[in-house]
Amino acid sequence: MLLTAFRGPRGKATSLSFTHVSSGLVLDALAELARRTGAVIMPHECPVLLQREHDRRHLPDDDMRAPAIVVPPADWSGRAIEQVVSPLPEPPQRPVLPRFAYHSLVGVVVPTDEPCVCCGQVRGWVYTGPVFGAEAPGAGICPYCIAFGKAAARYGATFNDVIDGDVPDEVAREILERTPGIPSWQSPRWLTHCGDAAEYLKALDADGQPTSYQFRCRVCGTSLAYSDFT
Repeated sequence: MLLTAFRGPRGKATSLSFTHVSSGLVLDALAELARRTGAVIMPHECPVLLQREHDRRHLPDDDMRAPAIVVPPADWSGRAIEQVVSPLPEPPQRPVLPRFAYHSLVGVVVPTDEPCVCCGQVRGWVYTGPVFGAEAPGAGICPYCIAFGKAAARYGATFNDVIDGDVPDEVAREILERTPGIPSWQSPRWLTHCGDAAEYLKALDADGQPTSYQFRCRVCGTSLAYSDFT
């Protein structure tokens, strides 16, 4: 039930009650009536809508006073009422993405509400870059299963193909099995410097012109890049 209460003659209160109220013009008309009469709107099992803060003291008990919402008269509308009676759902809170030592995650992770094909959990994010392996799914892996090595262990998957230089075996395994790949027109190359794999930063694409893949040395900070032709 939605109840509109407003002051009548000599300070007395009068009211209108409704068992069903639809959205659109009906709520707009109700909001206009409340605005013109200085009314409060009291939705069933929802916070009371007030036009002025001092109206809070006229409510009958603390259970109604504390959660009451003040909406300035200029902002009263059917939409304002509807937001209280049927509020829009809050967007889901995305967990913090895992930290990858060699990848910035630019261009390879997007939000999703679907479960990961590897771990079966709704992680809030999905990896969209390349996946290599005969048994590996081509899509739907969350970045956590890459970071923790679960996708590599379950499917024999790798996410990068060519390391351009010599690095320790443990670094090579981290790049191949536990680091997101680089979306590329051709087989992507992972650059190295100072005996370590470089950190991938981003790709620069110029509409069919050579694409530059930007890296940075994790040891000395040198900027590195290579170009890929379509």
